[in-house]
Amino acid sequence: MKKHLITILLIVGTSSSCFRLYGGAMTINGIHLAKSTLEDYVIQCWQDFIDLMDNGVPGLNIPTFDPWFANNSFPFRMQDGEIVLRADVNATNVTSLGFSSVQVPAVYETSESHYNVSLSLTDLKISGLYTIIGSHHYFYPIVGNGPFDMTLLDVSSSGTTAVLFDGMVYSLTKLQLTPLKYGSATSEFYGLSISDMDSTSETYIEIVHMMTELLWSHVEKELRLQLSDSITQYLNDQLLDFQPSSMHRQP
Repeated sequence: MKKHLITILLIVGTSSSCFRLYGGAMTINGIHLAKSTLEDYVIQCWQDFIDLMDNGVPGLNIPTFDPWFANNSFPFRMQDGEIVLRADVNATNVTSLGFSSVQVPAVYETSESHYNVSLSLTDLKISGLYTIIGSHHYFYPIVGNGPFDMTLLDVSSSGTTAVLFDGMVYSLTKLQLTPLKYGSATSEFYGLSISDMDSTSETYIEIVHMMTELLWSHVEKELRLQLSDSITQYLNDQLLDFQPSSMHRQP
């Protein structure tokens, strides 16, 4: 099986010209190829996937990603020896907004057989419901129950995939994304009480920062795995239609 190597760098852009419509609100009948090379075709399909994020692709069981709805709750324990913190947290009804602002890829030839993917977002908003119960410094209670909002800035990830050719069609191996990291974050956990501390106190800010980091580490894993699976599935479906010698494929 022949392998074809490419590297993808995600850059800003918004257009769409290559669609296959599926049953439901967004279904596609054929593809108009503005470009005839594999690299240009993949760029168009990436753009299409981003444009479909707010609807998903029901025919391929691809969920919406803007907004994105978590399938699970996220229970975890917070512990810290310095402030003697121990608390149990659970987050439910978690959603994210903003993933459709992900930058569109530009494709460059590199060494053979792999895509190297760089992904970035200026901001991503996470919201849901949370509960927390615990203590710090042995005796001081930490309790909270209500909605929360998080805004993550400069979100980024990278990953790899390989392009294969079996003599008839191209396909991708599963896109493996690294954990989605953020540069900075602001968070509000409504109803959070940390031994009646003011929200500007150093300990309060430290605990909120820890909650944000730990909660995101759980949420991003589910989001990243769904994104990896969905991108791979969508691009492989579109690659079935790639005809490098033809500029148009009629329905």
